[in-house]
Amino acid sequence: MTPSSLAELMAETVATESVVSEPDSGAASSADEDAAVFADAEAWVSIRNLADARLVEIATVIDRRGMARRHGRRMTELMVVAGLVPSAASRIVRVSTRLPELSSATKDLAAGRMGAEMSDAIVKSMTLIERRSGGLDDRTRTECEARLLAQARSRATPAQVCDSARGIANTLAEDQEGGVDPATDRGSNELAIKRTDEGRLAITADIDATSGAVIATAIEALAKPRPEPDGSPDARAVGQRRVDALVQLASMTGTTIAKAQVSVIVPADAPQLPRIPWMGVVPPTTAAVLACDAKVEAIVVDGSEVPLAMGRAERTFPPALKRAIEVRDRGCVKCGAPAGWSHAHHIKYWSDGGNTDLDEGCLLCPPCHAAVHHDGWEIVMGRDRHPWLRPPSTVDPARRLLPSYYRRTMTVAA
Repeated sequence: MTPSSLAELMAETVATESVVSEPDSGAASSADEDAAVFADAEAWVSIRNLADARLVEIATVIDRRGMARRHGRRMTELMVVAGLVPSAASRIVRVSTRLPELSSATKDLAAGRMGAEMSDAIVKSMTLIERRSGGLDDRTRTECEARLLAQARSRATPAQVCDSARGIANTLAEDQEGGVDPATDRGSNELAIKRTDEGRLAITADIDATSGAVIATAIEALAKPRPEPDGSPDARAVGQRRVDALVQLASMTGTTIAKAQVSVIVPADAPQLPRIPWMGVVPPTTAAVLACDAKVEAIVVDGSEVPLAMGRAERTFPPALKRAIEVRDRGCVKCGAPAGWSHAHHIKYWSDGGNTDLDEGCLLCPPCHAAVHHDGWEIVMGRDRHPWLRPPSTVDPARRLLPSYYRRTMTVAA
């Protein structure tokens, strides 16, 4: 039977034979009928998987015959012409390129036990494992494939299979020479731009720590809230501000693009564990890589997250010193608003002889800044080198000291 006649027979079957009818309103559903409906679903899923397997086989033949080259098209384009949507065509082509190397997964696809989506997850997972581990011998490759296939057979989702693959890859990368750290694996970078059914644009990305830190820092620098024309607070949500910042970055040209300022935070007692805001702990070599992409400033902190080395004071808080205060306070010390929304405030006013120093500065968002200046709130620097707040008597008659927002679980030292 040719594929065309098979398709006609299946279409005729679907048109003339329906699944078991639904029970009348109020009537109990028969267990046998329920089983028949479910068996019907399983059978059609198997048929769908077998169709995927055949499409993968056809894509392999098309590639081997050089048909795409002869017609001046890519493989994916030919599969779209055949009737697949672009995402499904790309999936079939990926699977056809790599799956033949995975014998067990190939057998499961050919037998209808899994479809192209799961096959694609296994293909991408094995590619990830091999790249991050620096290469696999035959035994290890077979073991990795078996682990992923066993999870697939247990009705796990493709996303869960990929998650397991990342765990396997991370473990192998630590144990083998030539392995690639997942945080800095540029080979896994991916950015997808897709038009949605509503005519909007959906952008998703998976980016290495080095590139991600530069991108996130540049966006956040432009995504800070701006007052409305009438002086009211910025009405945009955080996500809206980030989109506006991305548009602004994309609109910049030539020398108008400033390099992002990235801080690498190095614990004094664990210099082998540097971290980057937004990305967390990264390998020590990442800091060196960052130097090629953006201006890098190292901030050395002690065990209490207090910066130990930053630079000299000025009348206004310079960017470097403000970043040091952000590392310590994390956000507004009174309400916890993000650091990007907050100002550096002189605990002892400059006009009263205060210094622009780490121990005399703290973060306050505009409303809380106003509360300190006008509503009776006071800030003092504790012996722990962290700011503490003294509320006005209208809030607490005893005016007991409160730790900064992100340290509210602490108590005042004796």
